Amino acid sequence: MKINLLITFFIILFFLGCQSNIENETIKNIQSDNLPEKFFSVDSNLVVGIAQRLNRYTLISTKSIHQEKEIKNIVSYGKERSLPTLYIVNYESKGFSIISADKRVYPILGFSDEGEFSLDNAPEVVTLWLEWVSEHITRCRNQNFQPDPMITSMWNSAECPEKPLKMVNCDDPDHTSQIVKGPYLKTSWNQRNNYNKYCPTNCPVGCTAVAIGQIMRFWEYPKSYNWAAMSFNNATDVTARFLAELGNKDHLNMDYTPNGSSARNTVLDNVLRGYGYNASREKYNYAKVKSEIFSGRPVILSGVNQVSGSGHAWVCDGIQIYNSTMYSYSMLHMNFGNSEKYNGYYQLDNWSYIEDGKLIFDYTTNFFHRMIISIYPK
Repeated sequence: MKINLLITFFIILFFLGCQSNIENETIKNIQSDNLPEKFFSVDSNLVVGIAQRLNRYTLISTKSIHQEKEIKNIVSYGKERSLPTLYIVNYESKGFSIISADKRVYPILGFSDEGEFSLDNAPEVVTLWLEWVSEHITRCRNQNFQPDPMITSMWNSAECPEKPLKMVNCDDPDHTSQIVKGPYLKTSWNQRNNYNKYCPTNCPVGCTAVAIGQIMRFWEYPKSYNWAAMSFNNATDVTARFLAELGNKDHLNMDYTPNGSSARNTVLDNVLRGYGYNASREKYNYAKVKSEIFSGRPVILSGVNQVSGSGHAWVCDGIQIYNSTMYSYSMLHMNFGNSEKYNGYYQLDNWSYIEDGKLIFDYTTNFFHRMIISIYPK
């Protein structure tokens, strides 16, 4: 009897060993097939599920966590039509979300409870951001990077929000927390629609003037200006005069043209100091931006198209940080100076992935070049 049991035991071990070898060989073959689009791609059905219950697992939306959102349309984005890099989802009520088409990148790349995200006539800064994110996703695919385990956990939560992952030896495996600062700006100005009333004929105000103007409207300084007469979302006569003043030769020295008005980003901090503000122009640094937002101070960011050389300046005025037992991520709130269109929370430069078995954090970015921080009245 003992001999039979021993034989049976070794037979079981043999088959288990064979099964393990088969599984290992299968995994090896999968990895060598280099088919990231098969194992990491996100189809439209999954996008619909994530988009409908976005607020239920991120705790980012301001709407009820029990209310599923009704989708208006979904647009795929990417240079390769057969394999999109991300999906843009607009909701019936209003608002949008931007969802990655690859599971090696954060599930939610951008979102807002306001406005609509359209690729038609999108501001150049928005187009630059889309291209920048798409390039990162394409690089992950071309080099067959493996996902950061934290990002995998985020996708697991996104796909099945009712069954959160649990960690061993954890007192509260479902613990989540959220930190929200801002958005601070109440204004939603733009470059036309009578905001350019006192600019040269048919010329827009210029993004730099709108960015500085909204920052100064937030602080309501200098006190000599009639800030109360500058509506948060309508182009009053006082607002139009103020924006034209910012663009004159004594301040931004704006180059006005009907197709776009521009000023050198190198003068923004000097203009603010001329109005009695403290201001520091530096190379973009996420940690410093986060610190400024936590201190209640909106910052000005600027990005440049490396090909055309054109750029854009806008205001970053908020942050949301979401922490769970398995992962943590943050998104910054952008006011692009285009009314309420496209304003929202966006994923920026905290990318990570697995390369050659090592966890790599990629903090480099060619999208953001400069920032104006420490902006406040002296």
